[in-house]
Amino acid sequence: MKGNYKIGLSMSYFGNGWQTENQYGAQALADTPPYKGHVELTVTQSGQDVQKQNAQLNQLIAQGVDAILLFPISPNGLNATIKAACDAGIVVVVYSSGLTEPCAHFVGVDYALQGRVMAQWLADQ
Repeated sequence: MKGNYKIGLSMSYFGNGWQTENQYGAQALADTPPYKGHVELTVTQSGQDVQKQNAQLNQLIAQGVDAILLFPISPNGLNATIKAACDAGIVVVVYSSGLTEPCAHFVGVDYALQGRVMAQWLADQ
């Protein structure tokens, strides 16, 4: 791996097993070769407070992170901040939750599509 990267992991809440795995998995990956020594991971947790998550995202932007991995608390409430991150050249990747700002990349399941496919399969059977 060439270069060093600052990555922000912005989590809305913490406390269930799934979110715990997300945080610990990201930390373990950053501490594992070839990333060890090349990735600086900063983790924030805002709870259910949109303003707090916006403030934490603004701090990550000010720190000059290269990318933000994001589990947003709100699909719309972070849009201006996410747009500012994208405009600053920061790659924003949203995982498993919706966000309406189009500059962010989405990784996860489209639950509406999943529901339609499953319902169609059931109807066909």
